[in-house]
Amino acid sequence: PPQLAMLPLAADHFVCCLPKAHPMAANRSLRLAQLADEPFVMFAREVAPANHDNVLAVFSQAGIHPRLVHAARQWLTVIAMVAHGLGVALVPSSLARSRMDGVVFVPLADLQTRSTALLAWRPPVVSAALAGFLEAARAELAAGDTAIGS
Repeated sequence: PPQLAMLPLAADHFVCCLPKAHPMAANRSLRLAQLADEPFVMFAREVAPANHDNVLAVFSQAGIHPRLVHAARQWLTVIAMVAHGLGVALVPSSLARSRMDGVVFVPLADLQTRSTALLAWRPPVVSAALAGFLEAARAELAAGDTAIGS
């Protein structure tokens, strides 16, 4: 929205998040076609329509119609649902840093689409804490790190 200021973050590769006990969890990489029959946990469309539609477009381009079984409002919830065996998910690779038990993150050999993210804030409301955070974020990005907190 025009009333928000935004700072683009570095683009991130999508990976497949699988339950640790999943038969494909030991694979070094996966192809999208291998996931065609899996139940999927996704980021809720009403929270992030661009992300949701981007993931569905990836599947559509591969001729796959994913079976969506759960939607979540936060990335860590998506990962937790996968950890509990409720499905698999395509997530940004930086989420591997969560170190959540019960999941593995497997690269996708045939997927070049990247996940994009933005920091967004309302410019009239810039507290000292927010100003400091934005300064740190800009410094991290200028240093060439792949994502905030690298």
